[in-house]
Amino acid sequence: MGHDDIPDAVTERHWRYVGSGHTPGAALVAAGVAEDIATSREIIREAREVPR
Repeated sequence: MGHDDIPDAVTERHWRYVGSGHTPGAALVAAGVAEDIATSREIIREAREVPR
């Protein structure tokens, strides 16, 4: 079944570049995740350095 079989189908023949990367909200979430990972790694590193 192709678009010719659907009477109300619209074919867009022109493409345009609208941007790339994260939206502002997604960038905040990504930054928060990166910060959490860095903090977790630091905690693990400090825990390994403590003499038992």
